[in-house]
Amino acid sequence: YSTTSLYAAGVAGMPTAWHWRMLLRPRTAIYFSAWAAVGLIMLVTLVGRERLNVDILADRNPLYVRLSDGSIRNGYTVKILNMKQEPRSFRLSLEGLPGASLQMEGEPAPVDGAYDIAVEADKVRAVKLFVASHDQHVREAEATSFAFVVSEENAKGTPEAGKFRAIFHGPGN
Repeated sequence: YSTTSLYAAGVAGMPTAWHWRMLLRPRTAIYFSAWAAVGLIMLVTLVGRERLNVDILADRNPLYVRLSDGSIRNGYTVKILNMKQEPRSFRLSLEGLPGASLQMEGEPAPVDGAYDIAVEADKVRAVKLFVASHDQHVREAEATSFAFVVSEENAKGTPEAGKFRAIFHGPGN
């Protein structure tokens, strides 16, 4: 692997000695700068990434269920990804949905309206949740935007938290 001028000199029988100044050319400096910038961007992205990811999946069939007391209930699967090398506990609650109650499948109703969810190190924990609303405006609307609030409990350092948007479906009279 060589330049065309060194190749031509070698074919012509001229000496082709290698010098350090051949390495210190503008093209070499540009290549080095480009690779250093790519490496720095990757390092900053890796160090600055969040260690919490939450996916909200709404049940599609049926979109909503009318309960015997007249309230509307939607089902959701919430997946919490813990990207740290230690187990963590998260508190999950609702925000922005009037008259709403939260129920986790297989668990008793929470006293304060929020659930504590433990997630193992570097694992995903999926929980099935049911959100019901007794509010007249929410029951009559076709879609109401609200948020699941996930916050880290007993964090070592700065606790991570986030609001994750979801849609509450109703009959839309």
